[in-house]
Amino acid sequence: NNDDGVDVADAVFIINQILGLPTTPISKQVAGAPVALSFGTAVTLPDGQTALPVAIVGNASIAGLQATFTFDPSLVKVGTAQAVGANQNLLIDSKVTGGQLRVVVLGLRR
Repeated sequence: NNDDGVDVADAVFIINQILGLPTTPISKQVAGAPVALSFGTAVTLPDGQTALPVAIVGNASIAGLQATFTFDPSLVKVGTAQAVGANQNLLIDSKVTGGQLRVVVLGLRR
């Protein structure tokens, strides 16, 4: 996208090109319509860990998402982000570094 940076928009462009989908330049805009990010109620998993659901709600499919969540590592231990439920068709990866959880999500279906 000719901005000298590498981000999720570049990954979406490459994946679209590989899949034979339109590869028009992708802007930094997350969506053409409002998108809401909300935190759900904490859930205790079978292994005793607690998961905090994050929901992304909009009127269209997700092509890509890049987000950074900041937390206090002295109070919380953060694991990896996971797609669940109807979101199994999303590729998701994350990295925790010194009080930040960086997440990248790519949608493979339109």
